[in-house]
Amino acid sequence: RDGGKSIYEVAIPWADLNIKLEKRKMFPISILVNDSDGSKVTQYEFGGGIAGKVDPRRFVPVVLAD
Repeated sequence: RDGGKSIYEVAIPWADLNIKLEKRKMFPISILVNDSDGSKVTQYEFGGGIAGKVDPRRFVPVVLAD
């Protein structure tokens, strides 16, 4: 946390994603962070399709770099 800004770093082992590593391979992803200060819950979402009703069509396409 830096002042009023929170920075999140995501590290997921490739083996957990069950994706064959190939250059320029595209796969969809969405990330949801639940932030609770005890009195309220705020959700931050990268992509979409997780909070509320799950909808993989709202996931963001990610392409592996060379």
